[in-house]
Amino acid sequence: FSKIKHKSWELYCITRILHKLDDDDLEYICQQLVKKTSGDQFFLTDLCFPILGLYIEINEGQHFTKEAISSDKNREKEIFDATKWIEIDIDVYDSDSKQYHSLDHVKGRIDEVIEIINNRKIELEDSGQVIKWDYKAKFDPQTYIQKGIIHVNDNISLLYTRDVLELFGYKKGNYQGSNWRIKGTNESVWFPKLYNNISKDGIEWINNLENNSQTIKMNKRVNNVFVECPEIIERAIVFAHYKNPLGFVVYRFMGVFEPCNEYHQNLVFNNGKATVNSKTNVYKLIDSTIDLSKYYQEN
Repeated sequence: FSKIKHKSWELYCITRILHKLDDDDLEYICQQLVKKTSGDQFFLTDLCFPILGLYIEINEGQHFTKEAISSDKNREKEIFDATKWIEIDIDVYDSDSKQYHSLDHVKGRIDEVIEIINNRKIELEDSGQVIKWDYKAKFDPQTYIQKGIIHVNDNISLLYTRDVLELFGYKKGNYQGSNWRIKGTNESVWFPKLYNNISKDGIEWINNLENNSQTIKMNKRVNNVFVECPEIIERAIVFAHYKNPLGFVVYRFMGVFEPCNEYHQNLVFNNGKATVNSKTNVYKLIDSTIDLSKYYQEN
């Protein structure tokens, strides 16, 4: 709050919302950073409720110029593309009269916003979602092991590869590889970086998530020349190396992927991998849900 003490309307609206909600189970973040889906640009939201998929913007006079209106619309779209969060506006300025609204008017709008927030929470709880603000549990693999079934829509992210592998029975220390074979299966847990990156040996890997998160394409480039991509994973449980909207690196569950047959012909698998004459590896999403209970074994 000290960071926005010079923004009197924003400080008033946010603190009034939080005090009137008085909900210890509801996570909130002020000045939430949101990273664009492409590039390194960030946006700030005034007040965000991540688990509800809602954020609030306090619009003062500077938001109502022609340029600002266009910029805000683009910003709202970029935030939605990155997070699927819905924006709720509190206009404290009247663009018609060119004056700020009365305090009673703003109070009324805040009451409407609080009702939207409460209704959204009730809607999610009625659907079976447990809403409990527990920062440590959010990044604890045991939270999801106890839950049993995980889904892409749960937006599950863990901090370390060893935490991800614990979901599948791994009991050792830090793990440095890009994928890990699950013993007794044709499956591997894969940690792709879904952005252009250069490995320590100078190889450039170009990985793209496409087709509304349904397809992963991998290319390998050496000295600016595309070369063959070996070692197709037969069945990949993908936890992508990902910079989340806060700017932190996490491993995010993207689903289960398999090689796309329309790109890869005559694949011969050996221990879950295959060498193929292709300069593009293509994987297609085949399952958005995993039952973790079947992986509890010694590995």
